[in-house]
Parts: sequence; C-alpha cells; structure tokens
Amino acid sequence: MMDLQGAIPTFIHISDGKMHDVNILDMIPILAGSIYIMDRGYLDFERLHHLHSQGGRFVIRARKNLQYYRKSSSSVDFSNGLQCDQIIRLTGNKTKHRYRNPCDVFA
Repeated sequence: MMDLQGAIPTFIHISDGKMHDVNILDMIPILAGSIYIMDRGYLDFERLHHLHSQGGRFVIRARKNLQYYRKSSSSVDFSNGLQCDQIIRLTGNKTKHRYRNPCDVFA
C-alpha cells in the first residue's frame, strides 16, 4: 500500500506463497477516504463491503460473469481513457447478499 504523498510504502506483506491473495484484505489497514486498487484475485464481496463500510473505496477488475444491473450513469471525459461511470447493484444470488450497497463503476 502506497501513500501517494511520499515514496515509502505504508503496508507491505511478504508471504511464503501458500496464502491466497484475497486473505491479505484482512491484514491491510483501512483508512477512510483511501482508494484501494486491486486485481480480480481480491474479489470477495464480504471483505470489500467491510472495506467500504470503514470508509475506504476500491477499484477492482470484475469477472466477466458478474451479475448486476445499472442504476445510473454519469457522463465521462473519454479523452482520459474512461469508457463509463456507473452506479450498479449486484444481482447474483450470493453477491447481492454479501455486498448490499450500490457500487460505483468506472471503466
């Protein structure tokens, strides 16, 4: 975890490689207002909901089979490389119960 105001990491965990990546979410300190950028390996909606409830925000690549519907869209500046800015609601049987809040989606 990096503090963009400085060049020194604020959190580092080196494992023996036997731990699944998503378990690191239980170790990372959650700072309100911080943005956590992760890959699909961290897609655990209960853990992400906990991060959100503590004031953190996250960006994560969704799996292709993610079930959701679009609640609303906002305009984006395409010159920045964004394709969309949407609020979604998860609809999958498991995901809608593990993450009840609407999600912001930027693609």
